[in-house]
Amino acid sequence: MARIPHRDEMLLIDRVLSFTPGEQVTAEKAVTYGEPWYRHLDTEVKDPAAYAYPIGPLMESFNQAAAVLATAGKANTDVLAEEVLMLGSYTRLAFGPPVFPGDTLEHSVRLARTIDDIQIFEGTTRVRGALVLTVDQAVLARRPADRLRQA
Repeated sequence: MARIPHRDEMLLIDRVLSFTPGEQVTAEKAVTYGEPWYRHLDTEVKDPAAYAYPIGPLMESFNQAAAVLATAGKANTDVLAEEVLMLGSYTRLAFGPPVFPGDTLEHSVRLARTIDDIQIFEGTTRVRGALVLTVDQAVLARRPADRLRQA
């Protein structure tokens, strides 16, 4: 929590399992039925597909693991006064089987390259060893908060 500004209900990583600053991070997130995207479901829903974890939170959870790695040199909890991490783009995403409440996401993110204030990450997300997400490249840019307010 010292590295990224996200808090409940949008803090989507629970624990960092391994961390090598400037190189890699492995983080996990337990998917639970209590998350906001499941609130609309009736308890009588019979279709298991209705419980599939949405792609948006899956990607955001991966992004937050990357943000932990991106802020290895400095915590980034005050985005209004410091830097804003901005996702630029992804290339070659691949999705595996759906994720459901009770599953634990394990994100493995590696810093592939740094170019000035841009970092390029790659990685995977697994559930019980099965690939559920592959990210060939995720581009993250750092921008000073005060410069964004001037725009």
